[in-house]
Amino acid sequence: MNTSLSSYAPSLEACIHMHSCDAKAHLRDLEKYMPVTPFYMLSAFGAYVAEHLDDEVDPQGFVYTCEKVLSLIAGETHDLTRPVPQELLGYSATTHGCLRKYIPRIAEAVFSSDFARGVCAIIESRKTTIVHKKERPPIQLGLGI
Repeated sequence: MNTSLSSYAPSLEACIHMHSCDAKAHLRDLEKYMPVTPFYMLSAFGAYVAEHLDDEVDPQGFVYTCEKVLSLIAGETHDLTRPVPQELLGYSATTHGCLRKYIPRIAEAVFSSDFARGVCAIIESRKTTIVHKKERPPIQLGLGI
């Protein structure tokens, strides 16, 4: 019985690096691939993510690039060569959180299903890590009773 972690996630062969020219083209036309999305900032976000993708992208690289772009939009970091588009500036952290929640849906719309599953697995593993950190038992002080 194979119980390794690889049996639960898509194989590396299934998550073949996608050439970024294809991914970038899809991200720039995100409204075409996600037409019923009510979130108007999504198109600008997709185009800005496309500007930051490497020549080849894997699920981990895609998630990293999205997080990097969210950091740029929030003003936490700066990229003088590719300024943040005006459509993405001036929004609250809540709005940035909404963009973050769309990352798996963007992956499903733009990439292959295996690639999207890899993105979802990475995001879920991060959520699990965060939950475990929050669930630490409270420190109990000895009252000497």
